[in-house]
Amino acid sequence: MRYFVVLLCFLVQFSSFGQCGSTLQDIEMKDRESPGYKKGVETAIEIAKKYEQRNLLSGNFERGNGDTIIIPVVVHIVYKTPEQNVSIDRVTEQLEVLNRDFARLNADTNKTPSSFKSKASGLPIKFCLAVRDPDGNATTGVLRIATTRTEFDRDNGFGESMKYTAQGGSDAWPRDDYFNIWVCNLDDDIGNTGSGNILLGFAQFPGGIAATDGVAIDYKVFGKPNPAPFPTSSSGRTTTHEVGHWLGLFHIWGDDGTACSGSDQIDDTPNQAGNNSGACRVHPYNDGCSSAVMFMNYMDYSTDACMNMFSVGQCARMTSVLNTTRKPLKSSLGCLTTNLPTRDAVLLEIIEPTERSCSNASASIVIQNLGLDEITSLTLQITIGGTIVRNEDWSGSIPSLSKKTIALPVTDISSLSDGVHTYQVEVINVNEADDANTENNLYTINIDLDNSSEAIPYAESFEAPIEGIIKIINPDLDKTWERTNKARKLPGTYSMYMNYFNYPNNEQQDEFLLPAVDLRNSGHPFLYFDVAYALQSATGFSDTLEVYVQDECEGTWNLLYKKFDNNLTTAPLTTAEFRPTQAQWRRDSIDLSAFQKERVTIKYVGKCDYENNLYIDNINIKSNTVTGLNLNYLDEDNFNVYPNPAHNQLKVFYQSNYTSKAYYEVLDATGKIIQVGTMNVEKGDNIVKLDLNGWAKGVYVLTWRDSNSFGTRRFVVE
Repeated sequence: MRYFVVLLCFLVQFSSFGQCGSTLQDIEMKDRESPGYKKGVETAIEIAKKYEQRNLLSGNFERGNGDTIIIPVVVHIVYKTPEQNVSIDRVTEQLEVLNRDFARLNADTNKTPSSFKSKASGLPIKFCLAVRDPDGNATTGVLRIATTRTEFDRDNGFGESMKYTAQGGSDAWPRDDYFNIWVCNLDDDIGNTGSGNILLGFAQFPGGIAATDGVAIDYKVFGKPNPAPFPTSSSGRTTTHEVGHWLGLFHIWGDDGTACSGSDQIDDTPNQAGNNSGACRVHPYNDGCSSAVMFMNYMDYSTDACMNMFSVGQCARMTSVLNTTRKPLKSSLGCLTTNLPTRDAVLLEIIEPTERSCSNASASIVIQNLGLDEITSLTLQITIGGTIVRNEDWSGSIPSLSKKTIALPVTDISSLSDGVHTYQVEVINVNEADDANTENNLYTINIDLDNSSEAIPYAESFEAPIEGIIKIINPDLDKTWERTNKARKLPGTYSMYMNYFNYPNNEQQDEFLLPAVDLRNSGHPFLYFDVAYALQSATGFSDTLEVYVQDECEGTWNLLYKKFDNNLTTAPLTTAEFRPTQAQWRRDSIDLSAFQKERVTIKYVGKCDYENNLYIDNINIKSNTVTGLNLNYLDEDNFNVYPNPAHNQLKVFYQSNYTSKAYYEVLDATGKIIQVGTMNVEKGDNIVKLDLNGWAKGVYVLTWRDSNSFGTRRFVVE
């Protein structure tokens, strides 16, 4: 069960208790105020899950650069009274708490029960007060804003006013470069009940609105407030909790009250029946939902002194968010001192090759210049599979504080065995001198070497799982090609599809690659596949399907097929999610005779335009024999057309070995379907007549198949 929460609050032990808003109602309310908000949050979480599945759950937890991620923080202290204008010491204390808690360097890790210690983890993250503002000027990272508001009262519509200068608060700094924390006097009487229930903090999930992105914390629980009137039990973990939300974590009990049916969407946190507000249970604590709940987790409502851990799964989710939706923060200059060193080249990223590596490895790197001097030359060391393979000298221009993508040379790795190998790049020197900071000069990824190839005939009907067989390329880590049983072309039960009906990102490109096939000894190879597609819009929009062929592994990609709009559609326009019937599929073919080489790879590319679902099924690569205009792989003695050229009528001869149902399609030279049909054929000789009256002159292709045979014939209408 999913729970997407907008405003998340936190409880600590007071004489009166902090209270949470109705989380599901909050997100619906926020979505009504700002349409698209809910979709943005859901999409960000789904993107993080995709990244997690691909890069973290396989055991490669710190994929890529494992260096500490620096998060520049700006603290907006919005106050009316001196008591609310918290000191810089409190700010410093709070950042120290965050840095210890998230890295699992907190002193109370010994309180984690032994049965949960293997599940406890930290992540490579460090929060620092910004020293550079959005204009590049020096800053303390702390803004103090006097306000006329006594409190920021959610009940009276001022719940997020602290985030707007025009409403008595302070405008957010750009979220791609800064993490915004607002410290102020939050609602002291939630619901106007007179109970004194206090809102202690709330956070915005990744994917929300830029102007309100960050967390808001009540001044009473920010840092380590002491002495009275602040609670001595508060030690800054309200903020730890809220930052967990900001990095994509949900309440550990799933926000379902005490129903024990909700989920925080993290596998290694036990299900829990409600929160442990203001309490510190004794382990193991059975709440009727689990025999031992993780009440010491930062995403519960236990007292500050009781909390001491994030789980491995929670750290994986936060790491995923930091590498997807919140990835821009990794290259922020907010914590970069204005007193720069002369030379500092930062290796931000290796952009790995998206296709297969067969005998060579190639990639690009992103370099950022965080030094005063322009970078005009670099020496880069490339290590593959633990062996240094080359030093590469680069020359060019990277101005101070700028970034540049540099293509690396192709490296021969044919001596390595098939499988996964590390690919590492290190900056050795900058401008022919030592770099001032060598801690950010190294980056590592994995590459997959694959020299295998399939013989033809090759078939893929998606009836079996495709993991490890079909390579899917999903640049935005959102919805992509997937195997589905929503629709299929008989006799199978599965197909491949792109969910363009619910796709969130327009103009995105998703790909899937078939295993390489060997066409060296083929007679006349063709690629065949079934396709189904429908539009939502009458005009102006269409998703696109393209098919590319790579001549030799790592060679040039050749576009052989591109269809969109009415050339792609196989069914009438529909505003509902498209799921084709058996009659709404089309058989398309591509001539591969120009690519009779070893290691040919086929790539299907879908391009989004917010329309409707696209399906592919029954891919076949087969060798045909050429005889004039006839393309055989059903023998001519068993399947033929005449007269050819034809005028008003075409006769189809088919000799069947049994009584069955046959299917046929006729396509014109552009691939547009002209006619489809089914018929019962008898064992023995069959002659079927096609009426050609009204057909335009030109070349056509007849596709014929039954449950065991398939063939095509090209014919001409004069």
